[in-house]
Amino acid sequence: MSFLEKLQNLPVVKKKIILWTIVVVVAIFLLIIWAGNFQKKIKNFQPVDFQKPNPAPESQ
Repeated sequence: MSFLEKLQNLPVVKKKIILWTIVVVVAIFLLIIWAGNFQKKIKNFQPVDFQKPNPAPESQ
């Protein structure tokens, strides 16, 4: 019996447990990747001084 046939023959409750386990594992993996990228962006962030007035654009 193949792997897919074994999955198809499982009761619905076990199928749902497998599905939600996979969803949680993938979500944790994506959260770790997002957190790493967020930390890099925060480290490279250049603060902007909003108190300085911007020069007026030159008209042509």
